[in-house]
Amino acid sequence: MNDSRIAPVFQVLAEDIHALGIRTVFGLMSDDTAVFAVTLDGLGVKFVGARHENNAIAMAEGYAYSTGELGVALIGRGPATANGLHAAVGASRTGSKVLVIYGDAAVGSGGVNGIGPDYKSFNAQAVLGAAGLTCFTAASAATARQTLATPWPPPVAERWPPCSCPRTCR
Repeated sequence: MNDSRIAPVFQVLAEDIHALGIRTVFGLMSDDTAVFAVTLDGLGVKFVGARHENNAIAMAEGYAYSTGELGVALIGRGPATANGLHAAVGASRTGSKVLVIYGDAAVGSGGVNGIGPDYKSFNAQAVLGAAGLTCFTAASAATARQTLATPWPPPVAERWPPCSCPRTCR
């Protein structure tokens, strides 16, 4: 993890996931996860698409149970996070070896000529926390790698928390 190059967060995290031996990720493509999913696929990590966020998390859970390996789900932010809440809570409460990676945190609207309102704005950390899920969120691009590494190795109960990461990383 000593890497001084400047690279997008999705590239660095995809390489880290690949280096951990993860070869399959389940998810539902979203505008904030598309490049990450394609990068994973380019590194040889198979991206298995689902038709709903709950299904993607359930598929990762089934994969974990059937293989004994970590099941990984890649879910978008905002409404996608809300859509996958039932499966994430279910996987957590049953102690499944599932890591859910959520898309980019909401971007502030900025000044008058900013990018406009964020229609996907959703306080995911508060909602996931209220549902009893432990959530690790990268505070900045510089901390994204450490945030992903935080749950490794799994806690004693082998519960894998959700992780939400920003876009660029050094």
